[in-house]
Amino acid sequence: MLTLLLDGRALAVDDSGSGAPGELYNPSTGQWTLAAGMYYGHSGDAAVLLSNGDVLAYGNYAGQFYNPSANIWSRTMGQCYTGISVGPLALLGTGKVLLAGGSIIYSGKSTSVANADLYDPSTNIWLGTGALNQARAAHTLTRLLSGKVLAAGGFAQIAGGTHTFLTSAELYAP
Repeated sequence: MLTLLLDGRALAVDDSGSGAPGELYNPSTGQWTLAAGMYYGHSGDAAVLLSNGDVLAYGNYAGQFYNPSANIWSRTMGQCYTGISVGPLALLGTGKVLLAGGSIIYSGKSTSVANADLYDPSTNIWLGTGALNQARAAHTLTRLLSGKVLAAGGFAQIAGGTHTFLTSAELYAP
């Protein structure tokens, strides 16, 4: 997972679940330096740069944020409201972060979901919000200039646990 920081550096974090320290790349010097290790070892992380310059990472049912000035990771309060294991994130114009769709992983099985949650950095809490029209995993979320968020592509599970690729898209209006 790679996130561009406000100061121009890039935060690279191992999303294999190891919890290994991340690294910071400084393009002006061409050098990599160690960042603090994540609060939780996650796999399948998604990340988004928050308005205050922190990075919110999400995976394995839990969120955590990285403060680049202090070089520390902190946890968000509780898990996401609807129990999504992994899914994409999008920063909304309000400063909240949308987690919409993705997968719930339980006992080694993965199920695509339509669930959606909002993380509010001002309260450090996850809350449920309206769901996608179609369950989807491995898709993208992109905030458009209108402020709406486009969920596109990915796949959904069908009978027997097989996957079907989605060519559809839908909009989330905050």
